[in-house]
Amino acid sequence: MNANADQRLEQLLSEQYDAFQAIHESWGQGETYFNWGYQTALHQPLAATRERLVCEVFRALGPGPGDRIIDVGFGSGAQDLWAARHHDFAELIGFNISARQVQEARRRAAELGLDGRLRFHHQPAEDMAALADASADGLVAIECAPHFDRPRFYKEAARVLRPGARMVLADICFCAALSPAIRSGPPPLRRMGTIRDNQASWSPWFVTRELRNINWQTLPGCQRTVFAVLRSLARVDAGPHRRHWVELAKTSQIMSIGLLVRAIRYDLIVLERR
Repeated sequence: MNANADQRLEQLLSEQYDAFQAIHESWGQGETYFNWGYQTALHQPLAATRERLVCEVFRALGPGPGDRIIDVGFGSGAQDLWAARHHDFAELIGFNISARQVQEARRRAAELGLDGRLRFHHQPAEDMAALADASADGLVAIECAPHFDRPRFYKEAARVLRPGARMVLADICFCAALSPAIRSGPPPLRRMGTIRDNQASWSPWFVTRELRNINWQTLPGCQRTVFAVLRSLARVDAGPHRRHWVELAKTSQIMSIGLLVRAIRYDLIVLERR
């Protein structure tokens, strides 16, 4: 992918997540989870399903007292506020390309007196310039790695993590059988990648400690997101925000079908820095 294509895609993603954040803020829901969730009970509310995914990821990371951890693509910061309430780490540093989400995360952290413990940067995950080499004890990436230039991201994550540190991803990719088609596909599909190609990209720097497929736990949240977006469409002003909101419904529906037929994988991945 050339530099211009990279920039165009990242600008689109930034605009998209700025729009999602603006929509939720207009409803008084600025602090909200941006994921498809992990369902464990039949009648689990969608908000609880989304929070459960955050719980699963941070449980797999297992941060301890004194740890400095990283969250890339942190959304509104809600998942980090949750983590600060439930885990005794020393510091969390977040990176996000949505300026509006960074602003909201900083505002809420300051409001709750957590701005000394939670720090948020408007910077891409492929270039965590705010961090020195081997300066972090763990990293989480919840439903954001499919948007990254994966080889650059894995290399940068390896740079900032100390040897033995964990990286936990709630990750989405295509099944291995689709590798030839995906490699020649458009940029968004190539970034999402296949499980085989993604493993090849991270393996120079990371050992795979766990790769657990969670398609069935994630599928209900995808389907419910489609209905939630369509039900709320009338509350979204016409224009770019509505266009991005409709795209979320379309993407969630495609994800639902892909997960159901297993053309798309949703995995909880635990990696260890070599």
